[in-house]
Amino acid sequence: MNRIAAVTAGLSLAFIGSSATFAATINVPEDYATIQGAIDASSDGDVINIAPGIYKESNLDPGGRPITIQGTLNDDGSLVTTIDAQQIGSVFVCDSQEGEGTIIRNLMMTGGTGNQTYGFLHGGGIHCEFSHPTISNCTIIGHTAERGGGISCLFSSPTIDNCIISDNTADVGGGIYCFGNTSSPRISNCTISDNTAYSGGGISCASNKPVPNTPIISGCMIKSNVASQNGGGILCTNSNSTVDACTISGNTANDGGGIYCYNSSPTINTCLIEGNSCNSNGCGISLYYLSIPTLINCTLENNSFNWNIWIDWQTDSYLTLVSSDPPFSSAACCVSSGCAAMSSDDCTALGGNWLGEGGSCDDCSASCSGDTNNDGVIDIEDLLTMLSNYGSVCP
Repeated sequence: MNRIAAVTAGLSLAFIGSSATFAATINVPEDYATIQGAIDASSDGDVINIAPGIYKESNLDPGGRPITIQGTLNDDGSLVTTIDAQQIGSVFVCDSQEGEGTIIRNLMMTGGTGNQTYGFLHGGGIHCEFSHPTISNCTIIGHTAERGGGISCLFSSPTIDNCIISDNTADVGGGIYCFGNTSSPRISNCTISDNTAYSGGGISCASNKPVPNTPIISGCMIKSNVASQNGGGILCTNSNSTVDACTISGNTANDGGGIYCYNSSPTINTCLIEGNSCNSNGCGISLYYLSIPTLINCTLENNSFNWNIWIDWQTDSYLTLVSSDPPFSSAACCVSSGCAAMSSDDCTALGGNWLGEGGSCDDCSASCSGDTNNDGVIDIEDLLTMLSNYGSVCP
């Protein structure tokens, strides 16, 4: 490490004892054998270069310093530096109010199991708490946690750019977990794929009431994620996210294969939502409890059963469409449990009432309590349907 201290003295002013310290480059393992050792020796503005190889370290803590921690790239831009947490905690823990000047980039991370906080294991790959680091050009793969298999943003707004977040597992937020009204990360140009969770397979955005969080998700590919309950691609709970120019495809959930909203009003702009599947409602988008999203120039197609959008109108949810393709607002189908956007044939197959061009879910009449098959008569068939579903978990 070389540091240059310059002291300039004038005839009328003397800056006695002052100095300007310039950033240093610290090399691992040349200067320090471990990444944490290099971090501990660093000062603001320093760059830590990590040579190619596999480093078995966990819970790496920048300590609030505005430093750059970076791996090495091949000539073709591929990553050649891997940090393996060996199932011991998170790979990185940013909980010292790190800002955007704390930069983590050009690294592959694997083997994390999360950092214990608020009673849960958070962030198998990276756990952020009251911090806002910059995470760029990283591959975050093969982690587990209870909240945020890949990345956990707890009251944090990191910048996450050009990352691959794949094959991670959590109870909530398989790929990324955002929680808290100040948790509004900027997630851009990322591939979030093949992650698994109970809810929020790809991304979970949630906030403590009454103030929603406002993550910005742009230019991302969110694909092939699985949630056993709600939100295969994206789960919004009390979250007014912006989802812009994203492809949300091939995701699976019980309800809301592509996107699931509960008490949320996201803005979804110029997105392709296709090929998602579900076991229950809204294979493309599912809306519950005061969810009022706005779709602008979006395309929804080839989602299972053609249930592209499901609206639980009984909980005051509705949809604002702006030049969307196709215009699902004119294809409302009233069934006993709510309202879905679908074709006339699909509505008929469900035993519903298709309202035709210009119809909306607001025009659905109140359901007949107990008429589970929507045939207008409460009889033994309704009882058998109820018994067959006994014990099922409602969304």
